[in-house]
Amino acid sequence: HRWLKALESGKEQHLKVLAQKEGITSVSYASRILRLTTLSPEIQEAIIDGSSLGGLTLADFMKPFPLLWSEQKKALGISED
Repeated sequence: HRWLKALESGKEQHLKVLAQKEGITSVSYASRILRLTTLSPEIQEAIIDGSSLGGLTLADFMKPFPLLWSEQKKALGISED
């Protein structure tokens, strides 16, 4: 979220520069990490809280997933509570 805020505020103009400052050499990787900010707040909270997400790992979230929050749990195979 810090990266997104830096880009949206204009503090950083390009993801490439931001990634370099963070010690990340792959802009593609940085872009996939930045995409995690589009996960639904419910999924983000579960990640932060360390709640079970059906055994999902960071690698699972690096794969494409729907942007619509209503479709994310189904696409990621997260069971409804």
